[in-house]
Amino acid sequence: MDDDKKKLVKIIAIVACLILAIGITVITNTGGGSGGSAAKGDITLMCTDEDCGAITEVSRDEYREMMRAGMEGEGGPGMMMMPGMGPMTVECPECSEKTAMAATVCEECGEVFIMDPMSMQDDGYPDECPECGFSKMEARRNKK
Repeated sequence: MDDDKKKLVKIIAIVACLILAIGITVITNTGGGSGGSAAKGDITLMCTDEDCGAITEVSRDEYREMMRAGMEGEGGPGMMMMPGMGPMTVECPECSEKTAMAATVCEECGEVFIMDPMSMQDDGYPDECPECGFSKMEARRNKK
């Protein structure tokens, strides 16, 4: 891979991470991201391990503690960068593997999924439900 392609890949990775961080911040601070069955303020976690696949809910304080514990091995507490330049994974409460990620519960159909920051490059929304296509961000934008 030549230098220009390497630079382009790095830029795309950085932009994707920034988009993901902004999306998570917006949804977290506007009360979205865990609609449906989760109590207000709870975080829905989805385990990405094929053998587990658990969907659990934890309080914001529990989630912060899980992130803090996960970051201790990644550079110490207070390290706010996402390990591996990807979405933050935490220990799954069910299988104890570091494979759980913050997930979104679709307000329309109840599908639980992990947001896709790359969808914004295709004029989509990171919180677009893969099952029914509903996006809370799109609904808010259209409402304005």
